Amino acid sequence: MNLLLLVALVTAGIGAYQLVLINPTQRTISGGRDASKAIDGDESTIYHSTESETEEWIQFDLEYPSAIDTVTILGRNSNYATWGYRILGTQVQIFTSQEQWYTCGTVNEYDSSHSYTISCPSDIIATKLKLYDDTIAEIGDNKDNVPIMVIRELTVNGNQGWTPVEKDVRIFDWDFDTRGLEVQATAKSVVFINTNIGYIGFRYIGSSSSYQYKINYCEPYWVKFDKQPPTTTDGLDTWKLIKTEKAFIIWCNEMELLELRFEDAGNGNCATNWAGVAVTYINFNKENDKGSILYRHVYCPEKENSKGELVRGAERGDMMTVKCLTRKRSVAIATCSEITTEWVTGKCSG
Repeated sequence: MNLLLLVALVTAGIGAYQLVLINPTQRTISGGRDASKAIDGDESTIYHSTESETEEWIQFDLEYPSAIDTVTILGRNSNYATWGYRILGTQVQIFTSQEQWYTCGTVNEYDSSHSYTISCPSDIIATKLKLYDDTIAEIGDNKDNVPIMVIRELTVNGNQGWTPVEKDVRIFDWDFDTRGLEVQATAKSVVFINTNIGYIGFRYIGSSSSYQYKINYCEPYWVKFDKQPPTTTDGLDTWKLIKTEKAFIIWCNEMELLELRFEDAGNGNCATNWAGVAVTYINFNKENDKGSILYRHVYCPEKENSKGELVRGAERGDMMTVKCLTRKRSVAIATCSEITTEWVTGKCSG
C-alpha cells in the first residue's frame, strides 16, 4: 500500500472520511497534465484534457468498495478566473457493486473558489468513480467549441463502515463482547490493542515465517498460530477478533486461526480476567501497534426478531423478520447493513 495515500484517511464526519482514489486514467491528456494531477493534493497542478474531442472523462478506482457521500470538484483557480466555467456540465458517475454505472449528479453552478459538491446515494456501494463531460460549457461571452475538462482537485468523502485508527485514543461503548472487532492493517505488521481488561496482540516473525498472538493473562509469551493465514495481494491483513463468554475466536484474511478457550489457556488467570467480564473500551497502542489502519464491527447489534428471540452474531447482509413498532401485528424485514453494520428495517407488511 502507498503510505502517502494513507495520509488521506482523515476524518470527515461521523462514520465518513476522505476516500482514497487509485489507478487514475483519462480519455485524453494535454501537456502531460494527466488525471493523477486531480488527486495529488496539490492545488497548483491540474488535469487538462485536449480541446478536440466530443466527450472527455477521467476515471479512478476506489481503494475499497465504499458508499460515497459527496464528491467535490475544484476547477481552475482565481488566477484563471475566466476558465472556472469549464467544470459546468461535468457529471459524477459511480460504478456500483452490481456492475452498473449510476450518475449522482451534474455540475450546474460553482462558487467563488470554482468548486461544486455533488451528493451520491448512501445506500449504493461504489468501486469506481468517473467524471464525464459531453457538453459545451459557456458563461457570458465565454464559450468552448468542444467539451474541455480542467480539474484542479477532486475530493471524495464516504463511508465503508470502517473508521481510521487514531492511536492511544480510548474508544468507549464499542460493544466488543457482542459485536466483535475487525481491523485492517499493513500486511505482516504488529497489531496491538489495549482494553480495560488487558492487551491483545498479533505479529509476524520473518525468521520463522509465522504469525503469532499474545493475549494478556492468557499466554505468558508470544505463541505461533497452528494455522497460518493466506497471503493477500493488496498488502493488507484483515483481522477479526470475537470474544464469547468462554473463548476468543481469531480470524485473519478470512481464515479462522484459533479458538482459544479461556479455561484451556497457558495462563490460569485467563478465565478469571476475561470470562464474563465486559470490555468497556478499546484503543490501539501507539508504542506497540505498527500497522493498524482501519477498524469496524464484525456483527450488527443484538436484536429481537418477530418471534421474540434475541438474535446475536448477525453479519453483513443477514436478514430477519422483526415486529413493526408503528403497526400492530405487522412485520418487516431487517437487514444487517453492508456499510455500517447496523440494522436497516424495511416497510411494514401484513
